Amino acid sequence: MYSTSRRKVNPRALVGKILLLNGVVFVGISLLVGGYTLFSQMSTTSTQGNSISTVTGLLALIFAGVGLLEGLVGLLLRLLPGSDSPSANVVNKYYTALENEDYSTAFHYLDLSMGSSFGQMMTQAEFIKRAQAYDAQHGKVTNYSLAGIKANPSKRLFTIKVTRKGDTYRTQLRLMKQGYNWKIVGFDRF
Repeated sequence: MYSTSRRKVNPRALVGKILLLNGVVFVGISLLVGGYTLFSQMSTTSTQGNSISTVTGLLALIFAGVGLLEGLVGLLLRLLPGSDSPSANVVNKYYTALENEDYSTAFHYLDLSMGSSFGQMMTQAEFIKRAQAYDAQHGKVTNYSLAGIKANPSKRLFTIKVTRKGDTYRTQLRLMKQGYNWKIVGFDRF
């Protein structure tokens, strides 16, 4: 049996990564503005120059504060353990099953009664046949991660970065909430 405890699709961690990168950018800007302020103070002695230096110095402090705050929040979101969202959990289990070539389990997370991306409903046998053929042609899934997500209360659109035989591509999974459960109702490719 295989483990599904790896969380490769984690929307909270993706938000944390974005905030952390924004924090680094803001701190970088504050260093540039602060450096400019120090450099300009060395070459000017007028009171007008000092007031401009004061304003740019305050801007540098504001950017540094915002950057540090964003970076800290981003780091916490990225590193703190927490539960996955139910929809992300379905995506993780689906791709873990595909990684392990357990196509029956992967099919369990699908509800293609609304029509798949292939333009028709698929039976479990058809799904397994297509997934095996895709693996034979492109190699088995060796890695996957979250590249983006669009969400509303009852629908999710996950963009997943999938790696097979060293080649990476993006695919989209459409999920819909059905009662208390989430199901994959469409996908672009395996």
